[in-house]
Amino acid sequence: MSFVIELTNNITLLLSLLFVYGLLSSRILQMPSRQRQISQGLIFGVFAIIAMLIPFEITPGFIYDGRHVVIAMAAFFTGPIAGVISCIMVCLYRLTLGGIGAPLAVGGAFSVVIVALVMRKFMDERRLPVTAGSLLILGLLEAGVSIFWPSLSPAPIRQQILDTIAIPVITLFPMAILLAGWIFQYIERQELVAKSLRNNAEWFQTISELLPVPLLLYRSDDNAVLYVNEKFCQFYGATSEELLDRPMSTLFCGFDSFDKVQEKLQAEGLVRNFEVRGHRRLDGQVFWSLLTIEPIMFRGASVMLTIFVDITERKQVEEALRQSDRSLQQAQAIGHVGSWELDLETDKTAWSDEFFRICGLEPGSVEPSTELRLSMVHPDDRPLAVAELERVHQEGKSYYIEKRIVRPNNEIRWVLSQGEIVYDAETSSKKLIGMFIDITQRKQMENRFRALLESAPDAMVIVDQNGCIEIVNSQAEHMFGYTREELIGHEVAFLIPESLRSRSLDNRVAYLKQPYIRTLGAELDLYATHKDGHRFPVEIRLSPIETEKGLLVAGAVRDVSERRERETQLKRMNSDLEQANREIQHFAYIVSHDLRAPLINLKGFSDILNSSLDQITAMNDVVMPVMDEQQVKTWNNITKDRVPTALRFISLSVDRMDSYTSAILKLSRLGRHELNIKRVVTNDIVQKIVESLDSQMKEQNIQVEIDDLPDVYADQLTLDQIFANIIGNAVKYASPDREEMIRIYAEDSLDQTTFHIQDNGRGIAEADYDKVFAPFRRIGKSSVEGEGMGLAYVQAMVRRHGGEIWFTSSVETGSIFSFRLPKELT
Repeated sequence: MSFVIELTNNITLLLSLLFVYGLLSSRILQMPSRQRQISQGLIFGVFAIIAMLIPFEITPGFIYDGRHVVIAMAAFFTGPIAGVISCIMVCLYRLTLGGIGAPLAVGGAFSVVIVALVMRKFMDERRLPVTAGSLLILGLLEAGVSIFWPSLSPAPIRQQILDTIAIPVITLFPMAILLAGWIFQYIERQELVAKSLRNNAEWFQTISELLPVPLLLYRSDDNAVLYVNEKFCQFYGATSEELLDRPMSTLFCGFDSFDKVQEKLQAEGLVRNFEVRGHRRLDGQVFWSLLTIEPIMFRGASVMLTIFVDITERKQVEEALRQSDRSLQQAQAIGHVGSWELDLETDKTAWSDEFFRICGLEPGSVEPSTELRLSMVHPDDRPLAVAELERVHQEGKSYYIEKRIVRPNNEIRWVLSQGEIVYDAETSSKKLIGMFIDITQRKQMENRFRALLESAPDAMVIVDQNGCIEIVNSQAEHMFGYTREELIGHEVAFLIPESLRSRSLDNRVAYLKQPYIRTLGAELDLYATHKDGHRFPVEIRLSPIETEKGLLVAGAVRDVSERRERETQLKRMNSDLEQANREIQHFAYIVSHDLRAPLINLKGFSDILNSSLDQITAMNDVVMPVMDEQQVKTWNNITKDRVPTALRFISLSVDRMDSYTSAILKLSRLGRHELNIKRVVTNDIVQKIVESLDSQMKEQNIQVEIDDLPDVYADQLTLDQIFANIIGNAVKYASPDREEMIRIYAEDSLDQTTFHIQDNGRGIAEADYDKVFAPFRRIGKSSVEGEGMGLAYVQAMVRRHGGEIWFTSSVETGSIFSFRLPKELT
């Protein structure tokens, strides 16, 4: 009986200690998790040791007390760290007490902790709540452990111990753990409630400071301001000290007093989105606000949560919108753009003033309705208008239609009616809102555009960005063999041979990225397919067209079959001509060589005859004394006149013939000369030529003016010869009757460069124009040296560069020789 009393006292002491723990728990539960568990373990260890200070000694070395209840609570309610720490402290203290029961006491302590931890894990895994039943089961288990370890004691004292402790332990341990668990749970719940209140207050203050709207709390009993956030201080232009404890009525002014707000609050219990026309800041400024008031609990008291939203700017915007609406009506009248609205639920409709005017009606003269609107649609377009409206009702998509309307005076106008569906979340209504535009002029322009398409000489095919055909003309029908209905709406790819369609798609994608006017087929081989399946070559000129529907591409398609045939014939003729030129050049080369051989023989024999004549003449003193007078006269006539004259004519003729053959050889070599095309600084070439003629020009008092000449891509040696010949001729044929002036200038364009050499020399008579570029033809006085081949060379060299040469001249003003060179020269 004494054991029961002692054990009861011990457990009562432990329960008292739990109340002490309750006083400390507010600080302990605020610690971090690991630090909290260590602290709890130490506290429960101390409590267990205190319980061991008044033990019940059954027999020497065997002590019983309430330590198992303490460490079981520590492990079960606070976790393994606290349970192990308290267990270690108890075991260390028990070992210091000594006795034969100390090892069994250590084993029992650790077993109690393990049983508590295992049971708590079992409950947590199955999410079982801690109940009175679970605490009693824990008590029974712990009682079993507390009885088990003493049963391992030596036999003489085992029965005594079990007889003494079995029934009290089994009875008191579950009750003690149940009571301790209830107390422990109560302490934790109270602390969690306190913590929650603290957190809620802190959370409220933190959130309210983060909110972008002004917020305050006021007491419901005296309507005094209890709390304001920083945003409200900025909103009112005051500090929190100036606002706290201020009556709410002072924050309102005469337009809508606080009494009206209170009336609404008392009637409905709260205030939601109540527009207040007058608040007065402390500086006297009055503004609009949207007020929301709702009762809440704050720090255990009932207060009124009040949120202010400054709607002064919104009110100003609303006024601006009203003004904008008036301006919109004026703009619609000026731009002839009407607007309309149709409630898809009620079929109620509204029209703007300009809508009435477009329909030929006075604004407000009739009640708008769907029936009236459809009755004004042209009979031929009415089924389409009805179908479009039904489609919008069924699919809920946008509305778009171009149609004709008939005004009351029977005038027909084209209009574009376009709308979008708008959902009103507040009224849950669905409206179709759109615009109404008079497009009669645009339709007239489209008709003119179609007329232009029909008059175009080429097949016109207009496609959208997806490659679908939108418009074709009659020439396209004729070219491809399809009717207009068969073409429109289909992809343009079906007019292209299948082998070229992938390339055509790539070209279309690239063109849409950078749309500009361009021609296809001039250099590429493009083909189209006729309805009967045959292919034919085409050339296509693409042009982008910006429209209301987006970018369209107009293609002017031309059948180039005949042109390709002519080009083929021309290439064949050019090839034949080149072959003929090569043969002529070869013939000229052979002829000049064959002519030069006998000329050399004639020159040699002529030299022999001259030498023989000198020898005969040297014999005059020997021969003439034996001749009579008639013979001497004949001898002198032969040796001093007739033979020398004949030999001189032979020599001159041979020299002239040699010059002609040399000229023919030079002209034939021009066709075989390989051009070395590179960038040539034209000014340098012309300057050197003028410098080489400086002495002649000074002698004849010739002035030269050289403009800034553009650089060209050409064969530098050939270009030097061209300028040298033309400038040299200007110097040779200077007029003695006037001061000679030579000007060299140029004209530069995108694809070619033209040079001009102008002089005021003797000029060329119109009768001699056809001789200017002819070989071996000279114009003017014969005292000027040359074979008449210079300009023939120049013409050949210019043509080798792919250019052309011409002149203008008169004997009164002089000459202008011009030649043109292409910029793209290979």
